[in-house]
Amino acid sequence: MRETHHIWYIVSTVLGLLFIIWGALTPNHPLIPGDVWLVLPGILLFVTGLFGILEEYIIERKILKYFSNLQVNSISLEKLSSDLTLDVDHLRTILLQLRGQGKLLVYFDSATGELLLPKEVESQSCSFCAHPYVAIDFCPVCGIKKVESKRKKNKKDLK
Repeated sequence: MRETHHIWYIVSTVLGLLFIIWGALTPNHPLIPGDVWLVLPGILLFVTGLFGILEEYIIERKILKYFSNLQVNSISLEKLSSDLTLDVDHLRTILLQLRGQGKLLVYFDSATGELLLPKEVESQSCSFCAHPYVAIDFCPVCGIKKVESKRKKNKKDLK
């Protein structure tokens, strides 16, 4: 969905530039139909498209800055959305995109409904998708069989 937003913002920016050029050329060339007033909607389209493109990057930087300054290791999604003044669904989408790009390392604990920072994530996590707190033999997210570490096997053998 993010790609469609960018496409529309790019189209708006290009159309705004075309309207600005068209409105600027009409007074000097009487053969070109139009009026100087085409510059105003051109400026409006250009500014809308430009700020639309920049908005996604500004929100991403705002989220990354918030997590870098965060002192606690876990936070609820509702509190995070109220702190950043974003919609919960939009925030969840952006967090998943940032995590997929490798820019942000947060995990969602489905048991408590909180976002966990890597400091709090225990060593019990899925080796494939890094879902924390895998207490059963199979990961509940990706279905990969959990591989026990050699230290745990040695402790079991000693008992």
